[in-house]
Amino acid sequence: MYRFWIPCPEPGCGAVLRSSQRLSDHRAWHRGDTTCPVCTKCFSRPDVLREHRRRSSACRPAPACSCDSCLALISRGFKPLHTGQKPGLPCRVPGCGAVLKNRARLSDHNAWHRGDTVCPVCTKRFSTPGNLREHCRTVRCAPPPPPPPPQARAAQFKW
Repeated sequence: MYRFWIPCPEPGCGAVLRSSQRLSDHRAWHRGDTTCPVCTKCFSRPDVLREHRRRSSACRPAPACSCDSCLALISRGFKPLHTGQKPGLPCRVPGCGAVLKNRARLSDHNAWHRGDTVCPVCTKRFSTPGNLREHCRTVRCAPPPPPPPPQARAAQFKW
């Protein structure tokens, strides 16, 4: 049995609560802070309302960002990473709209726009120059680049 019981100060309520936290949650209920704005269900505590909004697909707020990372987090009940604008470096080619994580990926993406990632033999297009080099090395579509001259190889190993 609890030693102290706290009466609700709202006129006509008559509820008696066992802790100040429960009184705080109860007063949030009086203020209407525990009512779902979408389905109008009323909950006993704000944390129960948050759980309802997180779990109920009909009452979940629309995501501000629709990138794959945010949608995956939202589907598991977490907050999105960002709010609408994708972080990173945007591609400046008109109509492209790609946003890349760093300069190296933007450079590879621009190589794709320039056509630098197309195999000269089979005309297959790759996302990065590295993938094209790997294709040419393993499939043998193009001759491998010539080896460096002997003087350059010897200079590489000077300590």
